[in-house]
Amino acid sequence: MPVNKKYLNVRINPIILSEIMINTKILYSIIIILSLIIIGIGVNSLLNKLITNSQQKGYQAGITASVVSIVQQSRNCQPVNLFIGNQTFNFVDIACLQQQTTQAKSSK
Repeated sequence: MPVNKKYLNVRINPIILSEIMINTKILYSIIIILSLIIIGIGVNSLLNKLITNSQQKGYQAGITASVVSIVQQSRNCQPVNLFIGNQTFNFVDIACLQQQTTQAKSSK
């Protein structure tokens, strides 16, 4: 198929060409900026999930450590004092109370 030479000799005005180039640069800049914003939002979301998971694991570990500490202290048959706000709670292992009841019955 022969090439139509009429279309090959088209000349573009340099002013129009520079405007097209400027518009293309602006479009590329907008695309890059929007891409960076989307990536930033994604990274922020991922980091927030990681931080939240770490905080929840730390919270659970703290609760577990507290309960284990209370149980270990109460095994010595000594009352364990817990303070919540302005209230005080005393905990004792029920096995210690049963031992004291058994000892009191056997001494009678």
